[in-house]
Amino acid sequence: MTKASLLWDTSEQTMLKVKDVMRKNVVAVSSFTPLVGLLELIRQTNHRCFPVTEESKFKGMICIEDIMKVFYPYLPTIEKYRSLMPFYKEDLENDLLNVEVDPELIDLLMAEDIMNFDVPTVSEDDDLETVYRTLKNSRLSVLPVVRGDELVGVIGLFDIIYYLLKKKGING
Repeated sequence: MTKASLLWDTSEQTMLKVKDVMRKNVVAVSSFTPLVGLLELIRQTNHRCFPVTEESKFKGMICIEDIMKVFYPYLPTIEKYRSLMPFYKEDLENDLLNVEVDPELIDLLMAEDIMNFDVPTVSEDDDLETVYRTLKNSRLSVLPVVRGDELVGVIGLFDIIYYLLKKKGING
């Protein structure tokens, strides 16, 4: 059985759509959510990425990697070159543990200061193969599902796998 055949609804002879698999109950944050609130939300939900919305309108995504950049002692371009140096990993671990972060900065940082505004989205009527390709080409673990500019859900590879297993009668 091929990957593509798994994504087909054999009763309808159509490709499965995002609306068949997406999660509609989404934990989203406001662009004015403070950094401390984001950290607590990650801890509570174990999610790695959150859509950022204002009045249900999708604005972007914030992922744990975006938040971690606040704590890096060097700019990303410098990190790229440091990674070529010997003993880089040990240096990075020591640097991260010793980084001094101004408490006032932590209080002032909001989601909009560190979020990613340029995020691929999918619609409810997109097929799952499109989702798979888009996920593969992005660094995201989930994609926002939008109707116009309104966030209506999220979908990730885990959601597709879970749906396929459930469809085969494998329930967890």
